[in-house]
Amino acid sequence: MHPQLNIIIINSLTQASLGLIKKLLIGIIIVYAIPCYGQIISETQWFFGGSEYNLQFDKNGILVYEESRMAPDFGSGGPAVLCDAITGNLGFYSDGVKIYDGSGEIMFGATDLNGDPSLNQTAVVSPFPNSSDQYLLFTNSSEISAVDELQYAIIDMSAPGNGSTTAPLGEVISSGNSVGLFMPADGMTVVQSASDPNLNWLITQNRGTAIFYVYKITQDGVDTTPISVLDPFNTDIRTFEAANISMNPQFSVLAIAPKTALRNVMLLNFDDINGVLSYNNQVLETGFPDDAEENTYDVEWSNDGTKLYISRYGSQSNLTGNVYQYDLTDSLAFIHSILPDPIYRSYGLKRAIDGRIYHLYQVADNEAYLLNRISNIDSTYDRVSYETAYSDIDFKGTQFPEFAPNNFDDFSSIDFTYLDSCQDLSTKFFPIVDPPANQYFWNFDDGNVSNSIAPIHTYEGANTYNVTLTVELNGRTKTVSKSVQIISEEMEVNLIADTTICQDEILTLDPATEDAISYQWSTGETTSTIDIDTAGIYWVEITGVSGCAKYAESNVTEYGAQVQIQNNWYFGETAGINFTNGPIPIDDDNLMNSLEGCATIDDADGNLLFYTNGKTVWNKEHKIMPFYDSIGSLIGDSTSAQGTLIMPFMDDITMFYIFTTSEVVGTKTNYPMRYAVVDMKKDSARGAVVLNDLPLFNESIEKIATSSFSFNGWLIGHEFGNNSFRANLINNTGIGPTIYTPIGSILEEQEPNHATGYMKFGSGNQLFANGIPGLNDLEIFDFDNENGRFENVRKIETLETSNIYGLEFSGNGSKIYTATSNKIIQYNLDSLEADDALIYITDSKYDGYESAGTYGALQRGPNGIIYVAVDQNSIIGTLSSPNSEGASANFNVSGFDLVGHLSRKGLPAWIQNSGSSLQGPTLSYLDACFGLPTQFAGSGTSILDEFFWVFYDSLSQTDTLYSVNGESVSYEYNNTGLQYFTLNITNRCGYDSLLSDTLEIYSLPEPPEIPESASICNGSLELSAWGEDREDFNYYWSTGETTRTIEVFEATTLFTAIISTQGCSSDTLEIFIGDGRPDIDLGPDIQYCQYATAENLNSYITDLNTQQWSINSESADTTSFQTVYTELAGIFEYVLYAEEAAEFGGCSNADTLIVTIKSGPEVTSIYTAPTNCGENDGVFNLEILSTGSYRYTFSGMGINTFNSVDGPDIVMALGGLSAGIYNYKVTDLITSCTVEDPVLIEDDASFSLSATNLPECEIDANLRLTISGVALPSSVNLYITDIYSDTIYTEQNVYVPLSITPNLDSGFYYVLVEEIGGNGPCIQSDTVLITPLIPGIDDCQPQIFAPNAFSPNGNSQNENFFVYSNLFIDQFEVYIYTRWGQQVYYANDKDFKWDGSFNGKVLGPATYAYIIKFTNIEKPEDGIYTQYGSVTLIK
Repeated sequence: MHPQLNIIIINSLTQASLGLIKKLLIGIIIVYAIPCYGQIISETQWFFGGSEYNLQFDKNGILVYEESRMAPDFGSGGPAVLCDAITGNLGFYSDGVKIYDGSGEIMFGATDLNGDPSLNQTAVVSPFPNSSDQYLLFTNSSEISAVDELQYAIIDMSAPGNGSTTAPLGEVISSGNSVGLFMPADGMTVVQSASDPNLNWLITQNRGTAIFYVYKITQDGVDTTPISVLDPFNTDIRTFEAANISMNPQFSVLAIAPKTALRNVMLLNFDDINGVLSYNNQVLETGFPDDAEENTYDVEWSNDGTKLYISRYGSQSNLTGNVYQYDLTDSLAFIHSILPDPIYRSYGLKRAIDGRIYHLYQVADNEAYLLNRISNIDSTYDRVSYETAYSDIDFKGTQFPEFAPNNFDDFSSIDFTYLDSCQDLSTKFFPIVDPPANQYFWNFDDGNVSNSIAPIHTYEGANTYNVTLTVELNGRTKTVSKSVQIISEEMEVNLIADTTICQDEILTLDPATEDAISYQWSTGETTSTIDIDTAGIYWVEITGVSGCAKYAESNVTEYGAQVQIQNNWYFGETAGINFTNGPIPIDDDNLMNSLEGCATIDDADGNLLFYTNGKTVWNKEHKIMPFYDSIGSLIGDSTSAQGTLIMPFMDDITMFYIFTTSEVVGTKTNYPMRYAVVDMKKDSARGAVVLNDLPLFNESIEKIATSSFSFNGWLIGHEFGNNSFRANLINNTGIGPTIYTPIGSILEEQEPNHATGYMKFGSGNQLFANGIPGLNDLEIFDFDNENGRFENVRKIETLETSNIYGLEFSGNGSKIYTATSNKIIQYNLDSLEADDALIYITDSKYDGYESAGTYGALQRGPNGIIYVAVDQNSIIGTLSSPNSEGASANFNVSGFDLVGHLSRKGLPAWIQNSGSSLQGPTLSYLDACFGLPTQFAGSGTSILDEFFWVFYDSLSQTDTLYSVNGESVSYEYNNTGLQYFTLNITNRCGYDSLLSDTLEIYSLPEPPEIPESASICNGSLELSAWGEDREDFNYYWSTGETTRTIEVFEATTLFTAIISTQGCSSDTLEIFIGDGRPDIDLGPDIQYCQYATAENLNSYITDLNTQQWSINSESADTTSFQTVYTELAGIFEYVLYAEEAAEFGGCSNADTLIVTIKSGPEVTSIYTAPTNCGENDGVFNLEILSTGSYRYTFSGMGINTFNSVDGPDIVMALGGLSAGIYNYKVTDLITSCTVEDPVLIEDDASFSLSATNLPECEIDANLRLTISGVALPSSVNLYITDIYSDTIYTEQNVYVPLSITPNLDSGFYYVLVEEIGGNGPCIQSDTVLITPLIPGIDDCQPQIFAPNAFSPNGNSQNENFFVYSNLFIDQFEVYIYTRWGQQVYYANDKDFKWDGSFNGKVLGPATYAYIIKFTNIEKPEDGIYTQYGSVTLIK
């Protein structure tokens, strides 16, 4: 079960709780981190939209490829796709009407499935429980469909369909089955239980009732009785139709995208064990007021499940389409746009296995449906990267596919074995996993880890280590651990390093080892020392007293010998070619017998080590090599085209991998690529297969290739049933992780011929070619030797009717050859990089070579000749000049005689080719600069050489300044100019050579003219290394820049130097860059509801000469504080600019804060009083003027009613009301902003009530109540309540006039009096705001409340500046001034209203000062009070 993401109910938590929840959330993510690295390979193939294009991701989750494999006339809505959970091969895809199988054809029985192909989610797919072959395809309909219900079809992928019984493509065996839900909403999804992969749930909604349903998928299909039914809607949550449903990848939470406008995105909890839905929360501010047919089109989660991305569809008339991020770990819980600008339409969002979210959109009506992507999706919105113009393809679709849940349950078995367990020697690990994993993670328990498939690791200390292997396939992981004992062995092996012997010299190889028990030399000898007199690589394995065997090798060369190391080929039926002394045919006792695949390996001297046909391994004595397992043979087939390949361990010349593939014969079985390990130290240096049947991957074609036989060679394979190449780097760390490249043609399982033929690297490994029999195409790729990826496919259509088979490049890479059974064909690759390369290459086809026999493999020999296998023939063909064009390539069908031995179709797959000869002596020098040592280096003819240098005075060849021995030396000259020197190279084999040369010593340039330290003062700092440009100067900066002047934006330490055109450098200077700018940080952007109380912004700077705030570029306050105005809704940019006084440097800085003021509900209300005192026939009317979704309540006098409604609307006409104090509250359900006001319904009485605030010093406040009118009651009942309807004060039968003055806390109060007797019970009421006076601040004078902002912009809100005229005001005057002291307004009426105009024109946005003068009717003796303040005019 997924963990519950309690953070989502964040709005109900306290700030203290938030910090704890954040910590808990981080902990949860860490606990569930292991599945995060899983690659869901069943989601690598994206088929969607009405174009010809689809997307395919590599199985590493790194790159995405655009392909053109879509079927025509496919729907634009959200389709369903099934890919194999183990191989990733395409099973089928459907738009809800038709199903296309893996070959792109309509599946048997898969038409007219009653879905609506334009819907947001037109189809979803689910596996049957405990089945790998049967699936349910749910199709969504609409009111325009043939049926308006949710139906499903049953698909059997083991049925032949358009394929065959051995390679089936599936059939629909049942369709039109009803789930039992009519009027289905657009949104639906299938959710798999995190703890039980055989437990799947269908979650959908009825668009008529808006009720959500959960159905269990069973062995019989679907249980039509819902497991869970949820109606989450109430007065706080308005009903809507679900457009899309997205399951959180880490937590048990669903996000629901509302199709209905003015509805927020909803979050639901889902118990994936019991199938129960429950309400969680809403995402506020996502109920967009757009007037198109959609609101939120899609929602998608980040990888870690803490961010939700929301696709806003857009309106009819305005560009409002957008993508927002909602951060569930952010206590403020705002949504933030991640797009650079709004767009016309925003459609589907889909998280891919590369960790990014892909996005479909339109920039304008009737324009292309384009694709962009979002990176860094787990980061906060300001660090998310939205990649614009990612693709210019019109995908003609609005939604991405939904994939079948993963039906790969678990690995059948997991284990590993290892070789060599001695301290300081490499231990070789090999996994044994069924099925083979996609990713491997090793922990060696010594602080080191690896993601190689078969790693090689060296332990530095003897100990017992708990080695752990974790494997992953399609998101499923499994772990195995074993104890590995590393044995201590102190024995040292001191075999001589690589050396050279002179002609006829005898060298004794002595490892000088103590405490050795046994020796095994590569020569087969077992003595402690051996004498050698020929070149070669010699090795010895020595077993010590602990049982550990240590190994050492020495490469011995013979001085002056021209050695051309080549190799032997064994192939066919005992056929062979020796290239070391030839080429000459091999006529020995070899036992090779192979129709196709074969491989031979020699040592570095061209001596045979062993050979194989993919089944049997023969040693150098032509005896079957012993196997250390019970199988006794390799797992490959000699009938597999390129079925076997031998590669050495890169750090051990005695050990080899043998890779094998199986023949692909068209039956639906695994075609594995497996490997074995040969150790030449075994069986008296004749070798043995010490490990066998090790899995690499299943579903392989017959071909294997490699880029190199030496260090860092790439092993290349290709999967069957798709177009994925596999590359594994084999180096001294073992077999590296698989690099996938999906490129080129699909090698279809229904076409076994696609798996045969050859693939080859060209010379230099930059080109790679794959021949595809059946299609008879040659595909040429660029290969990146750095990362193992293929790119830039060029497909050559040979148009041959017979299948192509053999393949080879010419030595210089200018030609490529292929062979059919009776043709040799050449193509010219000179134009490979041209714009019309395929046209040129295709037109260059030459097939006029002689035809005789049945041709097979092509293989270039170490002599540059291409050899052509001729099946069942004792003579094979040759292309003796393959770099030449056409007939000049000199094809001879009888080019090489095998002296009675038979060729079959195959030739050895990889050819060793290395050589060595004496190199001429050279000398070189660096840094010819005065005052610096000049570096001299010599290279000789061998490691025997000795070097003697002589440095002379200037150009003189007689006055020696300095002489020294050594291959590399240094010398510092004391003057500039030309200098002369010599190098004498000698060795014991008689070599003696004298080299001489001259060099010029140059003077050093002057150091940079730059201060040791500087400070950034205003935005950035410009630094110059020199005062003016000079052609003879180059510049070094530690930033990497090379210009004379650079710009620095932050505090740092830099280094710079001047370099002359001769390469001499000045001293490198260090410059410390400080930051003198004022430290300003206004914090994160904030939001308030309209009219809410906002906290002042604070710069926390008190010692600067200048501080200037601005609001939307208009000047505002000039102190440390800035008032945030909430009276006007909108987005406001508050900017603070701060500058130091000139005497302190005059540095400046600025920061920006975005303040969003969310609109509150616009409401008007009116009531009709009761007809007579004591009657209950008053009426209250409430009208919502603004557009939105609202909840309203009306309460008081025993009444409490509530409901929700979409505005604008008249929402209430409530009658039967008595006089009294009521309250209404309207809440915007999108933003949560509220408007709340009291409603005082009074009787039409002969008296009235006035409540007055009487502030006094040093107490909270007093209240004066006055009853006035034409006929006063004699007594009343008095009630005072607060805004929470709590009674604060009550008194019965109070005589009039009232004399009570209750002490009340500061706040807002309702006061009600009820007449006793007379015409009663007549009720009158009033409200009062109690405000205290604070000594020392107010000088204990009464205050007049005035707003701090108004907005005369014609929208009927806050159009005027006015004050609340308290009853104690007698005489009154107000003066308003600009910031420069100009008077712009005057009034002597306390009920004034200033519209912001002066001389007939409305003034611009700014802050204006005012002075209010008034007298107090209660305290005339105090004289005139003066009150100062300011008000901001906002537009």
